[in-house]
Parts: sequence; structure tokens; C-alpha cells
Amino acid sequence: MTLQWTAVAFFLYGEIAVNLILCIPFISARSIMRRVVTLLNQVAVTLENSAGLQAQMDSAVKAAKQHQEDNLMLKQALLDDEKAMSSKNQQLKLEVEKLAGQLRAAEAEQFLDTGLFLPVAVHKSRAEVDAMKRQAKGLAQEYDRLLREHNQLQSAEDKKDQ
Repeated sequence: MTLQWTAVAFFLYGEIAVNLILCIPFISARSIMRRVVTLLNQVAVTLENSAGLQAQMDSAVKAAKQHQEDNLMLKQALLDDEKAMSSKNQQLKLEVEKLAGQLRAAEAEQFLDTGLFLPVAVHKSRAEVDAMKRQAKGLAQEYDRLLREHNQLQSAEDKKDQ
């Protein structure tokens, strides 16, 4: 137990000695004050910089979220357009098949009735079939254009993110 009290007494006497040495003015008060002011200025600048960086980070996060929402909306719009185009395409194909079947039936009926084809009816039916084919081709081109536009927007979005 006396060893513990000896250690405590040694520590207290050492503390008194350090305080007495610090009371000796070998370091001027001005230099200490300058150092304290310099440290306080550095702390203030660091706090200001961190506040600015925090605001910048918040605005970057907000912009990133907005870009993600825009990207999702564009993707959804493109998917809706693709669905609409594919349904229109299917309808046009069915209509072309229906008209081609009607044409064949009309040709067969006309051939059976008269033994001759009517050039006007054949020409009209073929014109309708050609018009349907052109319409289907135009629809496919529009789909390809929308797909390219989507890819361009997506690549532009990826470049912004980087």
C-alpha cells in the first residue's frame, strides 16, 4: 500500500515541478497568443470549407437523384412507345394478312365466275397491300429512330454521371 502512495506523491510533486517551469517566462505570452490565434483561424477556415463542401455534396446528391428520376421517366416512356408500336405493328400485320386472304378469295371467286381476272380489282387490292407494307415499314423505321434516340439519351446521361 505504501508503494501506491509513494507513486501518487511522486506524480503530484512532478506536476508541481512542471507548473513551476511553465511559470518561468522563457516563452513570451505574445508568441503563445499568436499561435493560439493562428490555430483558431485554421479551425475557422476548416469549418467554413467543410460547410461549403457539405452544401456542394448536398446539391450534387440532389442533382443525381433528379437525373435518376428523369432517366426512369424516359425509360418508362420508351417502353410505353415500344409497346404501342409493337401492338400497332401486330395489327397492321393482321390486317395485311386479312386483305391478302380477301384478295386471294376474290381472285379465286372472280376466276371461277368468269374465268378471267379483273385487272382493276387486282390492281386495287395490290395497291392496298403495298400501302399496308409501306405503313408497316414506316412504323419499323420510327421504332428504330426512337430506339436510337433512347440510346443517345442514355449515353448522355451516363456521361453526366461520370
